[in-house]
Amino acid sequence: MLETNTIRASHRRVDATDAPAVTAADVARLRTWMVVHGVVALAGAVVLLLFFALARPFGGIDFAWMWLGPISDWLGVLDAIPACVVTVLVALGVRGGAAGWALSILAVISTLAGAVVTLLMLAGIATLDAQFAQALPGVAIAFGWFAWAGVRLARTGLLPRWMARAAVAIALAVAAGGAGAALGLVLPPVLAPAMGIGLVAWVASPVWWLVAGIRVRAPRDG
Repeated sequence: MLETNTIRASHRRVDATDAPAVTAADVARLRTWMVVHGVVALAGAVVLLLFFALARPFGGIDFAWMWLGPISDWLGVLDAIPACVVTVLVALGVRGGAAGWALSILAVISTLAGAVVTLLMLAGIATLDAQFAQALPGVAIAFGWFAWAGVRLARTGLLPRWMARAAVAIALAVAAGGAGAALGLVLPPVLAPAMGIGLVAWVASPVWWLVAGIRVRAPRDG
């Protein structure tokens, strides 16, 4: 009997750790910022796709469409605000512990650094190479946090479990696209498929946030 009570107490402790103390107002706030983040990020992703498709910056440049590049950059800067707010709200809601907070703070710093570098580039102070140099670790941090957030949000009952699997799949697709693009520098035939995988995942991530904003709910008691 003592062993059974100990096991039950242990389960209660695990549940208490996983279950965030969120209110209806917390969920409403999280929903709002998830949707705002998703809308702005999706707009930026669509403009970026149009930039690659119409301006063709890597070959046969069509200067008539080059203005799409700065528009995409400005949307990225604008999205830094809701992205940081969502990061903090998720960290508060899922109780991820010290490691979760460390990753979330790193994600916020990386997001703000990316926005600053992009602003400097738009002002003609920083170069495109500087933006790329910041973006490489920035993307890794962002999608590492994205996968962690998806898993934690599902584990705490704020999102359905299938959304955790989707978040991890998107993050892995971005990683595969990046690795394939790097390999494509040595093996050119690999470059186009790798970039395709990465771009599809890039567009899928803001769609994930939009769906998350629709599906987020307070965890059930009991």
